[in-house]
Amino acid sequence: TAATLRLARDEAADTPALAVAVPAVAALASLGAALAIGLDRAALTVAIALMLPAVAWVWRLRPLPVLRWAMAVVAAAVVARLAWDPALVDGISPTPIFNALLLGYGVPALGAAFASWSLRRTADDLPKAIVDAAAVLFAGLFALVEIRHLVNHGDLFAPSFGLTELGLDVATAFVFSAAAHRVAGRTGSRVVDLASLGVGVAAVALALVGLLGGRNPAFTGDATPVSALVLGYGLPALAAALAARLGRKAGRPDWFVGMQAITAYALGLAFVTLMVRHAFQGDLLGLWRHTTAQEMWAHSAAWLATGVATLGIGVVLASRPVRLASALVVTATACKVFLIDLADAEGVWRALSFMGLGVVLIGIALVYQRVL
Repeated sequence: TAATLRLARDEAADTPALAVAVPAVAALASLGAALAIGLDRAALTVAIALMLPAVAWVWRLRPLPVLRWAMAVVAAAVVARLAWDPALVDGISPTPIFNALLLGYGVPALGAAFASWSLRRTADDLPKAIVDAAAVLFAGLFALVEIRHLVNHGDLFAPSFGLTELGLDVATAFVFSAAAHRVAGRTGSRVVDLASLGVGVAAVALALVGLLGGRNPAFTGDATPVSALVLGYGLPALAAALAARLGRKAGRPDWFVGMQAITAYALGLAFVTLMVRHAFQGDLLGLWRHTTAQEMWAHSAAWLATGVATLGIGVVLASRPVRLASALVVTATACKVFLIDLADAEGVWRALSFMGLGVVLIGIALVYQRVL
């Protein structure tokens, strides 16, 4: 370090000297070797991670070009450490958030974020791209491991991957996508912007394939309490709707915003449907269980109420796609009532059902005529 400072005095501003770069790299390599020899497990991971903001701070004081590559190398070293030893310690405390993961994953995330911020106004070259990617990766890993730790009571290697964990992961991914786009707008990082798009698309895929497909309790038959439905469907639906709204304001591509909005509505409708089924079936929601006529009518009422509420949101937001979604839900509900629910109804119940549905449809028509 002393040699670096002494030789840097004679370096020309427009011609970086190899004589300065060599001792600078030697200083960092010596420090890294000392840490690797003296420390282990979580302490070593945190120490290497702290080198990243330290090098970035030195670069801000004395912008040696070699330090940009040093930041990239240190970021890659932290990635390798976490891949080699993701648990960090034996027997992680079951205390949520405040455990070894907070330091082992939180420090790399903050350090990489500081390094990325330090390079925000520099050339968009490979070292900057590596540091930006590391910042996104560490932030995402921190959120994912904390969720897994919370859901599995401290066991990161639990074999189960349930609805609650998947729902929290999807909700976090939607929020992360919107936040990353905002950060990209302020830092001008193409890597962070592309990461926000990639995470958003991945969240939609996980929601459709996982929540609405493979982990859907109506298909799996797993015992599912109300809390799992709220965290597995209600929270992701709100997160997707928020991401779509923020994306629309930020000028995101129409296909991206539309994809998130459709996912939000599908998750919300699934949440309403499963909550109604839970009210009649309890924790076991498998489709092969007997469905009573009362439950069928309850589903129709819930869907109709959802369609009317969606119409109100579409009117407030002046959004034609939202109103179209309302029309689709109301039309599908009306067809269900006519073709399925009324099949066994007779006498006065059939008449009252037709009249009630007709009143709702006429009310919706009046909203379109008078308000729109």
